Amino acid sequence: MLEWLKWLWHDSVWSKVIAAAIFGVLASVWASFKFHWIGRLKGFWMPTLTKTNVRLSEQPGKVYPLKYYVEFRNDLTKCVEVSLSAYNAKTVGLKRFVPNTIQLSLNGSWLPEREGVDRIALLPGQICRVWIGVDETKFNAAQVTKLEGSLGVLIVKVNKKDFSVQL
Repeated sequence: MLEWLKWLWHDSVWSKVIAAAIFGVLASVWASFKFHWIGRLKGFWMPTLTKTNVRLSEQPGKVYPLKYYVEFRNDLTKCVEVSLSAYNAKTVGLKRFVPNTIQLSLNGSWLPEREGVDRIALLPGQICRVWIGVDETKFNAAQVTKLEGSLGVLIVKVNKKDFSVQL
């Protein structure tokens, strides 16, 4: 076996083939680190939403008088299914987690108008929003605005895979 490998290495053609294969492997490893190919390929196959806007809304007299809206855009080239999974509070707690708060933006209006749905199909480039009901007995609008960035983590399911969003 060792003799065969020596012959292979000293052969004028096979030594060049082996050297080219070693060079190709090293170049591929270098390029994957330099150009982040693994992350790009993962991003191509993994569903992704982009958080585009957040807004706090005070609605006195409603069941949830202090709502925190989060808007998302589908940046993939394919349709995705979006649903709410959970909210993990850090500094701001919720009155109650409600999973059917998803609305879709169509022609400048949010549909369905009054109630949200528990999941939607989001086309490429389309925008949806979700809201969480902040516990108004413990927090007011000024406190929530001041704590933005450290409210908690909203977990959205995109094609049945968890997608975490820092609020």
